Amino acid sequence: MTVGAFKSPIKEETRKLCDSKLAPNPRRARMFMAEKGIECDTVQVDITQGENLSDDFLAINPRGVLPTLVLDDGTVLDESVAICRYLEESQPQAPLKFPKRSASTLCH
Repeated sequence: MTVGAFKSPIKEETRKLCDSKLAPNPRRARMFMAEKGIECDTVQVDITQGENLSDDFLAINPRGVLPTLVLDDGTVLDESVAICRYLEESQPQAPLKFPKRSASTLCH
């Protein structure tokens, strides 16, 4: 999987959000998804127990950060702003305000 990579939009039922209800950055992504009416499968990652640093999670996201959005093609997006931009571009209806730069320009 490529961390931070941007691919073209896919069906929302194929997305999986690795989340932690205790952390502020995943909350930002959840709030953005709620505002846009986007639902996807979620997996709770217990950061207090270090699950984000486990070998299993690091195999998905070597940076070990949350939130992490996994797409069906194996693309992995992390960082809440990159995830929100991707979702905005893949589902532009009911747009939320973002500067004109695309999500693909934010990825390394």
